[in-house]
Amino acid sequence: MKIVYPMQLAGEGTPKEIASLDEFISQLNKLNSGTFPIGRNRIWHGGVHLSEKGGWHLSGAVRAIADGEIVAYRFATEPAKATRKSEAGEPEHEIDLYTSPSFCLIRHRYEVGEKNKNSLTFYSLYMHIACENSYSAEPERYVVDGNDVSIYKGSAGLQLKSEDKLGVARKGAEVILVDRNNWSERYNLRNEPQIYQLMCYAEPKAGDPELFYIAAKYIKAECKMKPNWLTPPESKPARYTVPNNTWLRKTADSTEESAGVPAGSEVVLLGEQQMVTINGGLTDFRQVQVFKVGSGTVKNSANQVMANASKGSIGWLAKNKFGAALTAESSIPIEFDKVVLRDSNPIAVQAGEVIGHWGEHQVATLSMSGFSIDPDQKAVHFEVFVGEKDKRDKQELNDCIQNKAQVTGGQDYLVLNKDKVVTYRLINHKKQLSYEALAKFGPLNAPLAVKKTDIVTHGTQKFVRVRERAAEKDELAGEFVLLASDAELLSQHDWGKLGVKLVDGSNDPDGFLDKDDTEGQEGGAFFSSIYDRLIIDRDNDNVLSGDEIKSALADDDLAIKLRQLFIKHESEWIKREKGWPRLEKELAKQPELYKYAMQVHNNMAWIEEAKRIFGGNKMWFIHPAGMMELVNELEKANLGCACYRDLTLDELKALKPAIGISDGKLQGYLDEFNSSFNDFGVKTCVEKAHFLAQVFHESGSLYYTKEEGGSAQDYSPWYGRGLIQITFESNYKSYGKYVGEDVTSSADNRDKLTVSPHIVKSAYWYVYVGKPACKIAFASDDLLYSTMLINGGLTHYMDRVKKLNLAINKFGDPSEFVKNSHGEYRFEESKIYNKRIGALAWGIWNDIGTKKYGVSDNQNEALKGYRRFLHLLEVQPFTKLEGNKKWYGRFCRQWRGYVEQRISLLERDYE
Repeated sequence: MKIVYPMQLAGEGTPKEIASLDEFISQLNKLNSGTFPIGRNRIWHGGVHLSEKGGWHLSGAVRAIADGEIVAYRFATEPAKATRKSEAGEPEHEIDLYTSPSFCLIRHRYEVGEKNKNSLTFYSLYMHIACENSYSAEPERYVVDGNDVSIYKGSAGLQLKSEDKLGVARKGAEVILVDRNNWSERYNLRNEPQIYQLMCYAEPKAGDPELFYIAAKYIKAECKMKPNWLTPPESKPARYTVPNNTWLRKTADSTEESAGVPAGSEVVLLGEQQMVTINGGLTDFRQVQVFKVGSGTVKNSANQVMANASKGSIGWLAKNKFGAALTAESSIPIEFDKVVLRDSNPIAVQAGEVIGHWGEHQVATLSMSGFSIDPDQKAVHFEVFVGEKDKRDKQELNDCIQNKAQVTGGQDYLVLNKDKVVTYRLINHKKQLSYEALAKFGPLNAPLAVKKTDIVTHGTQKFVRVRERAAEKDELAGEFVLLASDAELLSQHDWGKLGVKLVDGSNDPDGFLDKDDTEGQEGGAFFSSIYDRLIIDRDNDNVLSGDEIKSALADDDLAIKLRQLFIKHESEWIKREKGWPRLEKELAKQPELYKYAMQVHNNMAWIEEAKRIFGGNKMWFIHPAGMMELVNELEKANLGCACYRDLTLDELKALKPAIGISDGKLQGYLDEFNSSFNDFGVKTCVEKAHFLAQVFHESGSLYYTKEEGGSAQDYSPWYGRGLIQITFESNYKSYGKYVGEDVTSSADNRDKLTVSPHIVKSAYWYVYVGKPACKIAFASDDLLYSTMLINGGLTHYMDRVKKLNLAINKFGDPSEFVKNSHGEYRFEESKIYNKRIGALAWGIWNDIGTKKYGVSDNQNEALKGYRRFLHLLEVQPFTKLEGNKKWYGRFCRQWRGYVEQRISLLERDYE
């Protein structure tokens, strides 16, 4: 099961993916509150907090951890207010504090195994996500956008001078505009007028200037974008397709003022009918309204392009122009300020999809001067649990713990059945295998994750490498543990053997964890053994503080054991309209704090309204990191797969950039690549590897930013620019329209494609907007087809294969590259096999006699391509119009004769 971490880390520029489960846990451990399984005063706490001061990326984007479906939500228009007042005898103060009651609940289905499967339904909850009022048009933050952007003294005059320059801005750094409405026109060092803004860094570092000027065009305003699930598609009425270009008449009996209706349009029938005489016969016309306008142009009777109809246009269309009937598609609108259950019609989400942003989670402290709001004001509460709607849910959980299906594979773990075991050196002397004792290894606080490459068969015995050690003569490098009675290798699917246990705390009567809550219940004896290690009132004030919980969880052994528990208890999101006696008792000396806590608690409550989904309000909670470790495809993570994470500089270097490109420049490219992968929804290692292989080839391994000798070409000045070499005027115009910038009117504007951000962005546009079929080719691992789409032929195809294999070896999961067989791609498995131009290209690029370069010049492969071309031509002959077009410098009508001639020559030579 693909697992994605719920948030990304802060970094300069683009968000940074969490590299490992250990790093995720380390981030969670930085906070003094929001811990699992309890909070302050021993109140049950079924999840963990991720807050804005916890090192997460400041966008606050929260992501679904796995594929699933939203089964319940509450989307509030604004945060809920609760008023906190000072206690009697304290200086009189009060403050309004805000907490978001919005939440999103996702149901996930875990299944693993081939013939026999372990299965489990579990839920992830994202509480306190942002409310509707957070998604406004106002920018939430401003960041520096661009590499090597100059900054100048805040005291500089209107004419900037070299002595005013302070250096360059940190790319991606958040900045604060001193006065967003106060900009000024100044002259840069080249005496060119530009708009400048005075600003400062939001989080200055040592040596940063207090105030500085920067050109406004390099400041990007970031607005919080509402997640896709909160903007459902519009409902679609019953309608008809329009398969071919036609006209929409203003009146049925006249072509005057008609508008174009391109192929691919959709129209709604309005009911009116009129028979019109055309060429002596009657034609049935129907009144329609345009629902969708297709792409392309339509010409009038004078062969001139006419204006297309727009969505909503009403007119008349001949019935014989209608295509297939499409049924109505209803869309359920999002409801506000109420708990909405969608378990019967859930909303599908994918792993890594943004499902919200952190919302308000304000707390305050009191001093002599009054209340002050903690600066950590936004957070999301993240929890994972298994429901128990019926006996089947509990049985599935037990079956997973016992690995009833006996599933193997995935991550391997070494466990020791005694504190210390012997390590060995492995010897291979003149093909005589032996091993000798070296030292001791252990104890292990937790099962040790083992790489496949560290599992070694030596003679009839199996060993696991547990320490690095230089190899001496006739030895294998490392220290090894013998897999026998004292040491055992387990699969990640052996949950129970790895320490996973059930603890039933459902007898708890008051929402607080007490030692006797689990006594006599399932897992109670085990939980009692760790209770005293968790509940330590170190200052003897009869209050368990966040710091004391944090200190207890610093014990790795305890923390690991807690992450392996499914603990059943009442959800903290129940409503307590009649009060909370235990909390009132605990806060007897702070009645105003109790009143405030109850306001917040009841504002957040929702679980009773969703009981039908889980069967009650008592669920089996597990530390989110614990669940993620159990179900994650950790084997792929060990392979270095780049799915659902950013690429690293080392991984980019694996594609062998051109000599002389500095690490700084490569890092700039890398930031743009990662940012654009996120912007264009490119998540898998397959798509990333294919995209970069094509870009590295087209740019000479990132060396060329424009086409060599381009100015001498007959299509100059529209020669190749950018990392994928955008060429021809039509592409420049389309790209300029896409980005909303002038990239056509002058050489300087065209050269925008040779510098950041357009040098990279244009490549993504070309593939994912200009040629969307490339995305499909990338995702299906079809290198031949993507090369045809990008190059038009197969020029330098082998270089593209080489670069793709470099990417696979560094950050790809080979099992996902389904068409790659030992580093090669077969013609028969590509989409080009069923395309006339594709089969022809395979023939002529493999035919040494055509002098086309870049493929293997394989006579047999050339014959395959040519014969396939002739077969496809029999099935689909060239039309007269097609015959007058040129493919690879020859009229299509001429290709049959040429190919037949080449087959004859090749067959003779081949024989």
